[in-house]
Amino acid sequence: MYKPELLLPVGQIESFYAALEGGADAVYLGVGDFNARKRAKNFTLRQLPVLLSLARKYKVKVYITLNTVLKNNELPLLYKILHQINQYKPNAVIVQDWAVFYLIKKNFAKLEIHLSTQAAFHNSMGVNFAETAGIKRVVLARELSLNELKQIRKKTNTELEVFVHGALCYSFSGMCLFSSYLGGMSANRGECKQVCRRAFKTDSGKQFIFNLKDNQLVEYVPEFAQMGVNSLKIEGRLKSSEYVYTVAKAYRKVLDDHRKVDEARILLERDTGREKTSYFMGGNVSEAITQIPNNGFYTGEVVKVYDNGFDFSSKIDADEISRIRISSIDGNVQNTVALKDFKTTGSIISVKGLEQGIKLIEGNGVYIVGFNTKKFASRLPKPNEDRLLYPSPGEIKYRLQNLIKPKRNYQPKLYLRFDSLKWINHFEPPMADFTILNLNKKDWELITSNTRSLWRFKSQLIFELPKIIFEDNIDFYRNKIRFLQQNGVRNFMLSHVSQLAFFKKDVNLLANENIYTFSDVAIIQLKEFGFNAHVFPFENDYINLVNGNDRSGIIPVYFYPQLFTSRMPAGKVKANDIITDDGNKQFKIVKRDGLSITIPSNPVCLFHEKKKLIDKGFSRFLIDFSYSEPDQAFMINTLEQFNTGQKPELSGTFNFKRGLN
Repeated sequence: MYKPELLLPVGQIESFYAALEGGADAVYLGVGDFNARKRAKNFTLRQLPVLLSLARKYKVKVYITLNTVLKNNELPLLYKILHQINQYKPNAVIVQDWAVFYLIKKNFAKLEIHLSTQAAFHNSMGVNFAETAGIKRVVLARELSLNELKQIRKKTNTELEVFVHGALCYSFSGMCLFSSYLGGMSANRGECKQVCRRAFKTDSGKQFIFNLKDNQLVEYVPEFAQMGVNSLKIEGRLKSSEYVYTVAKAYRKVLDDHRKVDEARILLERDTGREKTSYFMGGNVSEAITQIPNNGFYTGEVVKVYDNGFDFSSKIDADEISRIRISSIDGNVQNTVALKDFKTTGSIISVKGLEQGIKLIEGNGVYIVGFNTKKFASRLPKPNEDRLLYPSPGEIKYRLQNLIKPKRNYQPKLYLRFDSLKWINHFEPPMADFTILNLNKKDWELITSNTRSLWRFKSQLIFELPKIIFEDNIDFYRNKIRFLQQNGVRNFMLSHVSQLAFFKKDVNLLANENIYTFSDVAIIQLKEFGFNAHVFPFENDYINLVNGNDRSGIIPVYFYPQLFTSRMPAGKVKANDIITDDGNKQFKIVKRDGLSITIPSNPVCLFHEKKKLIDKGFSRFLIDFSYSEPDQAFMINTLEQFNTGQKPELSGTFNFKRGLN
């Protein structure tokens, strides 16, 4: 019987020992800051050889997460970390940024590369592209259905990894700009502030509209094994060692004996996570959003509060509980309490002593966030003397600073982006150097019958592919691209690197803002892939832009950022409904090709920064009219504001001035 690998999260030393004892085949962990869970304790490079030695003793593989996108000034430290990791010889490195990929392939080719789920690979074309690029394993997007996974497995040979348990990001594959938009804390850089867990004001009152339940796919383990999925991954590097051990034991049980699904479910009732959903694998997501924002096992509520303690009801014996979290009804106020001095009377637990500053009221929910289960060691054995070779500053400089030669005075170009064919009726070239058509599927279907209105200026047209192309739509877009090329279209903008597989030669390919180019090294890798131009990320900041040598990139100066892009409907909110956060910022949800896209009500605009950017050598700019109603007067006025450097009223600047963490 084929057994997929059981892959466990390790965010601290206790969790590492919990994973070993729970039956892990492999663990994944972060080293330093360049991983998607910066809030986890993570590990130091000095601890790594000891941990690897213990893992090998237990025949457990270790994967290192370097799965965030990096700025230019962070590349020297990244190179140093890679240089040291390479000497320790972990089983693989998990990456998202193409800069990390480039440095590994060019300098540390023996390191095995796994693509993070944040790289958003979601179809067979993407997996096969990854194989040709030299990637050993792809961690697939969590939004796939069971049928889509089966199709991908049949059409590919590359190792596939699937998340089967733990927290879910509302935005597709973690491609989220909301945390970044509200405070400069980028989810793509491990700084997510979990905006999706917040309540928003709607026409129906305040509610949680993005708050997903936790993933649980234990009943699908036999099917995953049968189809040949290589690795089953548990989310939770921010979770406790108790959680890691409990979940490991449950999934290990089913992997070893497919008849024990019911026993595993009972174990998983105490994983201290959220309510559970089988998400898209289960085929029904109607109940995947929850109005309960808390982690933990719900056990009761506060029934009485007094000067030096409180009583709460519980369906679990107090002796089994180590920590509880007490939450207000809206989830905005939460207090964690260690259960030490208590008395039990029937189903009521009386707790003596309250830490200063904790305020409770009757009716507050009580959630168990720690059970008195097995305890795990909190220290690793003492490391041996460090005999690693460290890269010299000269080597780091040679490897990084000579990649892109500083060059200025690129030919100025203006790009306009439209998301509907209706816009074509509102302008005649030459309004800009290039016109990007970011069309929905219905408009793609109309291209054949609208060729006369398009071909008049086809040399200026850039057809943009969607961010997400599910398995059933691959042939549709392949055929449309073939039709366009047969009619002389040569310019295409891609939203994912794997879309390169649609093309062979004689085309001009541009990478849009979804293919991250925070650094010169990422830009070099995209050029090696075959891209001729790139759009800088929407969440980029001024300091990072000017710190790089590249001046050929296209800077977005007017746009509505996609804060969430999700396959999951947003609660019961309708298309184009306005929602408001606690800071009274307004947002709108747009429906497009089966996706729910959340955008701010007001655009981002950098027109007033244009002169400063030009002075720094940038000369290519993008004005994105997506999510605006076709209106000739509005378009002409916006172009005039761009030309005069005037910032429209109510528009924001995103991270450009305040910086990005």
